[in-house]
Amino acid sequence: MTDLFLRQAAHMEDPLRLVTPCCLENPLAPFAAAEIEGTSVSIDEIKKAFYTLCRSYDASLWKGSAASWFPVKKDYYVVDLAKEFSLPLLIVTRPGLGTINHTMLTVNYALEAGLEVAGIIINYSRPPENSLTERTNPQVLEEICPIPVIGTFSLSEKTMGEEVIEKLR
Repeated sequence: MTDLFLRQAAHMEDPLRLVTPCCLENPLAPFAAAEIEGTSVSIDEIKKAFYTLCRSYDASLWKGSAASWFPVKKDYYVVDLAKEFSLPLLIVTRPGLGTINHTMLTVNYALEAGLEVAGIIINYSRPPENSLTERTNPQVLEEICPIPVIGTFSLSEKTMGEEVIEKLR
């Protein structure tokens, strides 16, 4: 459902199979889901979709996963895709407890792996709790992280993709 929403929000009419070249039933790491479903992930199909869409659009955001070490296939991870495509990362993190540690680990790993990190987005995936953690995490990240915090987005913001692309320009 997320992929349909993102395709609609981006005003894309491309076939869903092109927008989501790896689609599995189980909400797990692709490697684990493919094993359970008796299939495999085709890196070649992902590459074909990537290059096809890149020829069609001036700018694009590619949704990866929550972690650089997320296995796409055995011995092939999200970080490998980012390296192959020479994509700068946009790290999306949550506002709550544990965010500083999680974000800093992700940023530091990406930088050590030689990846470019364009920025950090703090994204609410559920209604704000207005906790002290939510109020202080953005400022702490801005002060200690070598990567800029682009912004904090709530659930209700419908133009987030456009706003993010504009801030990255």
